Amino acid sequence: GQGVVTLAEVLRGVGYTTGAFGKVAPLTSPLDLGFDAFVGQVDQGLCHNMYPKAIDSSRSRLNFDLAGNHGEKSRSVCM
Repeated sequence: GQGVVTLAEVLRGVGYTTGAFGKVAPLTSPLDLGFDAFVGQVDQGLCHNMYPKAIDSSRSRLNFDLAGNHGEKSRSVCM
């Protein structure tokens, strides 16, 4: 929101490069909140898929391909 300084902005101000990785709900645009990099999922509903074929990267949705998740799926192999 307006007038709010995020942790990412504070860290950037003292020389750190920041990133958000994984499920970031309720954030919808991590880069707009001061993060330098983002790879993960912003859609809370998609986060429940154990084998997503793609996730979000930078400012785009479902543009980071997870090639290893395109084949046969098995919960027993995962566990």
